[in-house]
Order: sequence, then C-alpha cells, then structure tokens
Amino acid sequence: MRIAIVDDDKVFVEKLQRELENFFHQKEEPVQIFSFNGLGLLDHMEKQNNYNLYLLDVEMPEMDGVKLAENIHTLDEGARIVFLTSYERYAVKGYRVGAYDFLLKDSYKKDLAGLLERVCREEEESREEYYAILSETKSYKIFINDILYLTKEKQYALLHCLDGNVYKQRETLENILKQLPEDRFVFIDKGTLVNIKHIIKIDHLEITLKNKQVLQVSRRAKSLVQEKLANDWKKELG
Repeated sequence: MRIAIVDDDKVFVEKLQRELENFFHQKEEPVQIFSFNGLGLLDHMEKQNNYNLYLLDVEMPEMDGVKLAENIHTLDEGARIVFLTSYERYAVKGYRVGAYDFLLKDSYKKDLAGLLERVCREEEESREEYYAILSETKSYKIFINDILYLTKEKQYALLHCLDGNVYKQRETLENILKQLPEDRFVFIDKGTLVNIKHIIKIDHLEITLKNKQVLQVSRRAKSLVQEKLANDWKKELG
C-alpha cells in the first residue's frame, strides 16, 4: 500500500503516520507512507508515481486541498482522496471534487481503521477480480471494480468503465452476469446492469453513480436495487 499525506502541520502528520504504520503492522501488510506539500506531490505524480490513498488537508497556504484534489484527478483519474479537516462544512466541497471520504482531525482515530479496511478490501478485489473480453482481433482484461455499468445494444453488450472507455462484446447481459460477482451487480431495467459499488445515491427512480452520471431505474427493479444496495452498504459499515 502506498499512501501520500499532504498537510502543513508537521506534528499532525507524524501522529497520522504512526497510526497508519500501526494499522498495517497489525495486519502484517507492507506500507509506504510519503508526506509532501501540494506542489511537491504533483511533481512526484508527474513522474508516474501514483498512490493507493491520498490524505489531504483542506486549508493549506500554497494550494488548498480542493484545488489539489482537482489536479490529482487529472494525473490519477481513479484516485482515492480523503480530506482531513477541522470543519464539517468542507465535506460538501470535498464530495464535489470526487472525494472518497473525509476525516475530522479532532476525531480521525475512531474512523481511520474502518476507512483503511475499506481501501484494503477494494485493493484486494481489484487485484483478484477481472473480466476478460476475448475475440479474434482484440482482447481486454478489465478489472471488475472499474466497470460502472453495462448496457445492451442489439446483439452486443457495452461495458462502460470509470476511465470513460466503453468496451463492446457480442454477448448477452445475462451471460456476462454469470461471470461477474452476482452480489455486486444488479439490473436496473431490462437493458442496464449496474455495479452497485459505484452507486452513491438512489432517489425515487434514479440512481447517481460516482462519476455523477444519473441512470433511470424501472419500477419493477427498484426494490431489488434498494435491497442489494442496502446489503452492500451494511458490509462496508461493518
């Protein structure tokens, strides 16, 4: 696990680093922790050095955390960015730039372990689980965590991914689902299959995905979508 910390409070950084080291020591898993100022992190990332987790202070003199997050996403589109703040009001701004989560500085210890467990679980899933598209001309290996949703187009299935790529396969959605973790995907209508890991909101007959895209849910599918989503969120919350 590679973790980047950006915070101008050196005392807080040292405390946070010890908490992180203790967590991974207890799990007997390796961890590399780096601390930067905002511009230093961006310089490092431009040399192809990305991280599994970014912990950013919101209020900093050179570049505030929200602006830094925007720049990080241009270099690492799937970055997990967690804001460290003393004020809950910054959470709204954080989510607008695709924040993974946020921690209040005066109480971060009680929430840090759960956050790290979630990141570790996702990293393990992404390493082990992928979907392969094989054809005579091209073949693709797609990590299941990267699949946002699938749609039907005549005799083809379209796989819409986090990075904006869309992969086309001559196959039915039903047959593809048999090769995916069934508890992670759900039909929201006859022609759309969604990865519930990327649903952040359900409102009446609409779901919102992490990329801010809104999809329509059929009335018939709504109860199953809500059930699967509730079960998944319960698992995440422990």
